[in-house]
Amino acid sequence: MRAVEIIKKLYAVISDGPGLGTIELADTVSGGHIAKALTESDELFGAAVDLDTREAALAAFDLARLNNSRFLSVLEVLKELFEREDGLEKAWQDKDNPPEFRDLVAGAALVSTFHQQQQSRGRRQLIIDALAGSFCPEPYIWGFQDTLLRSMMEAHLTPADIDLLLGIKKQNMIKLDIGNLHISSDIDGFERLATARFVQLTAVGGGMNIVLNRYEIPAGRGELQVQMTHTGEKFLTMLSAGRSLQLS
Repeated sequence: MRAVEIIKKLYAVISDGPGLGTIELADTVSGGHIAKALTESDELFGAAVDLDTREAALAAFDLARLNNSRFLSVLEVLKELFEREDGLEKAWQDKDNPPEFRDLVAGAALVSTFHQQQQSRGRRQLIIDALAGSFCPEPYIWGFQDTLLRSMMEAHLTPADIDLLLGIKKQNMIKLDIGNLHISSDIDGFERLATARFVQLTAVGGGMNIVLNRYEIPAGRGELQVQMTHTGEKFLTMLSAGRSLQLS
């Protein structure tokens, strides 16, 4: 896909990280003022940086607010998409208007800080899978994939939470007895999924109350019903699309 090709070219130019290479690239993008004074700069980057790469760098620098650390964290996420290039190419081969470079950069900028903060490889992989899926035809055409990504991050979902969500989808609805809620190891996961609006918690009988995404357990009997929402179904579709790209 053309957008990924531009990213690969950009990454190759500045893969050494911040320093002279980044400065020279920024100079080329901004008009080559340093290059005019230093012919060596022009010799190094004149052939390597074409119009597409300049536009790519401009977009990335703009979204990263010229912060080297932020810029490189965006590039790190973009680099993760390289391995999905063949899958994306196949997914879009019979369809029009695939994602543009700026779309990929905007998505990477959206998740990069959260991705960088994670100490769990599983969580980082979940973020990349969901991001990659957002560029597949169906989720991309929906036009609200950024909302799904934000919901996932703001709720701090884990791979275990996704397993819970898949289980809810398979069973249609999960019912938990009030008396057993305090010993259920899944309650925290249900709450996070409800925070993301991927599931709905409903109290049935027993005088139990639902406060936003959390529950309050009074004395009495009843059950807590956990059911997937339309938004949760959309998220799983997007995530599945991203994961399938690895197998393409």
